[in-house]
Amino acid sequence: METINFGEENNSAPSAPRNKKLIWGGVILAVLVLSVIGWQYWQYIQSPYYQQMKAVKALEKLYTDDTIGGKTPEETLVLYTDAIKRDDIESALKYVGAGTAKDEARNQIMEYKNLGKFQVYVDLLVKAKLSPDKDLNWNPDDVLYEVLDENGRRILAMYIYKTKIGIWKIREI
Repeated sequence: METINFGEENNSAPSAPRNKKLIWGGVILAVLVLSVIGWQYWQYIQSPYYQQMKAVKALEKLYTDDTIGGKTPEETLVLYTDAIKRDDIESALKYVGAGTAKDEARNQIMEYKNLGKFQVYVDLLVKAKLSPDKDLNWNPDDVLYEVLDENGRRILAMYIYKTKIGIWKIREI
């Protein structure tokens, strides 16, 4: 049998300089791809959408970490009212939902105090009853307690809702 020789250049391995060029080309390509990915990620975390989602998650965490509340809307109302009667504003605010609701409730309580009508506020809370209006209480996890004057006009409204973890909190007064 006869061997055919095709020349030394066909049987030899690629030269070292060519291997280095391929490695450097791969490194440069990887750096470029990672740079583009990094740039896109940076743009994403700077976007208004990402910032808004971050704020929503922080607010959801506030709501889920807040475990103080009643087992029923009635219990929440009683606990809140009892704390107000004791003039324990900070304890009362524990039964109010997170976020701006607490600030609004605190401002309202302080306004009654500053006007010298704190006892009027306490008396209104004691009179609060579940609204008979079915249009206002159609959702079993969101109810309205109210106080009406002699003409049937609402003078106090308290919205109480059930949180995701099953406790009842005051949404708005």
